Amino acid sequence: MPSTAAEQFVRTACIFQAIAALPTFLWMGESTIEQLLWYSYWDSIYDFTKAFFTSIIAAGILCILSVQRWSSMSIKTTFLFEVAKTLLATALWLWLLLDSIFAPQRDYNHHPRYIKITKSAISVLVIFILFLPTLVFAYLRTKTPRTARDQEEVEAEDEPRETSPLLAS
Repeated sequence: MPSTAAEQFVRTACIFQAIAALPTFLWMGESTIEQLLWYSYWDSIYDFTKAFFTSIIAAGILCILSVQRWSSMSIKTTFLFEVAKTLLATALWLWLLLDSIFAPQRDYNHHPRYIKITKSAISVLVIFILFLPTLVFAYLRTKTPRTARDQEEVEAEDEPRETSPLLAS
């Protein structure tokens, strides 16, 4: 259970990150399966590749979120997970922006290319609002002096967790 308002903010932001990543994962995963099974291989290889990598990146974000939610980690590990999550979100945004700029002109929704580019460029706000604040919070937590409780957590992490090795004979 989060103890401070900042930790509660991070937990809430993670819920919204999952809300943003889950539909992308489901929609693009379904599109990947659809492209794989029902269309001609040569006609839809570009669409399959786009949907596949987009769903893999969204699945990576969801995987990181579930690991962060259901396990207790050190401050440094939390920071590394936040870096990975932010990099995945930025890669997804960059992938979709470059796709809308340089992709073959297919008029799926009958929108001109500049509207797709504008929507993709504006979507960077999701990264600034949902992903960067949690990264900054994790970074600041690594740089702040440790309290007595944090010091006890660090000492508990340094202690060996097992009394005997797993593959002892």
